Amino acid sequence: MSNIFKAIGKGSGELTQAMLASLKEEGPVAGQTIAAAPAEPLQAAAGEDLAPVNPPVDTARIRTLPIHITGKSPLLPFSAANAAAAEQYRIIRTRLLQHPRQPRSLLISSTGPGDGKSITAVNIAGALSLKSEARVLLTDVDFRRSVLDTRLGLPSSPGLGDILTGTATLEESLIQIEQLPNLYFLPVGTPQSNPSELLDSERWAWLCNCLRAEFRYIVADAPPVASVADYELLQASCDGVVMVIRPDHTRREAVLRTLKSIPKEKMIGVIMNDVQDWFFTRSTPYSSHHTYYERPSSADKNRVAAGK
Repeated sequence: MSNIFKAIGKGSGELTQAMLASLKEEGPVAGQTIAAAPAEPLQAAAGEDLAPVNPPVDTARIRTLPIHITGKSPLLPFSAANAAAAEQYRIIRTRLLQHPRQPRSLLISSTGPGDGKSITAVNIAGALSLKSEARVLLTDVDFRRSVLDTRLGLPSSPGLGDILTGTATLEESLIQIEQLPNLYFLPVGTPQSNPSELLDSERWAWLCNCLRAEFRYIVADAPPVASVADYELLQASCDGVVMVIRPDHTRREAVLRTLKSIPKEKMIGVIMNDVQDWFFTRSTPYSSHHTYYERPSSADKNRVAAGK
């Protein structure tokens, strides 16, 4: 599997060694830019009624709401106080933008709960939305264990399930984030007893087409890989999968099994979350990775001014 990126620090221990040993990493990807033109709409075959044809989304009807995040939360760490964490997510953004396949719709998944896929999904979407020309959708597609609405302090419905059952429109379900105007959120919506059937429908194909036409990037918080039938249907409809693993939490056997189960053409990369030096702890007195982001002391400024 190629183009594996280790986005947040350097991992250590048995899990990291097993992962690196099992994956052959390619060299740097040549710098590329993403064209601004939107994707072509999905065309239905002759005689096939893909789904109801709706006009473009009326953005004036979309709710604009503020998110509410506690001060200690690792969500959206793009303030000056979290420069190192913010830079790691910008690195992820850059590698996604330069990826040879130019993925626009991403599933953020893991081997199981507790690996940090939901936090990672929010932060990747936030980093992408900071580019002024990019309109980004963050959506929760984990019908069984949705958490994004709670983490962000936003309403849970109407949302994706309501759109698929025909009880709400896309405009009624979308939320524009007040603090990040280019970031939109689509919650999972009213709990559904049949998510697999909803995702295996013409209306789901129609909705994917609508979202691709309206948003430059779509970042989806997905169920764990191969955990439920929902995941297979979601994987089939996305451009690529980003795996999140957590050292000393994710089992090595589960990582290797999961990586083998994702089709090569869908695999975008791996993010190591919550590694030892997460949130700026300095591992050695000579660690330039962390000191680069620190504000220079008065003594440092004086040395620079003196040419020392």
